[in-house]
Amino acid sequence: MQGSLRASAYAYNTEEEAKCFVDTFSEIVEGLSGGI
Repeated sequence: MQGSLRASAYAYNTEEEAKCFVDTFSEIVEGLSGGI
């Protein structure tokens, strides 16, 4: 494995942090799937 990502969502996470995670995760998925 070349890299990893771990998310830990809890009440102390801000909405901005959650959006950042979703955006980053989406970019990773798109990259792995070849932009499909």
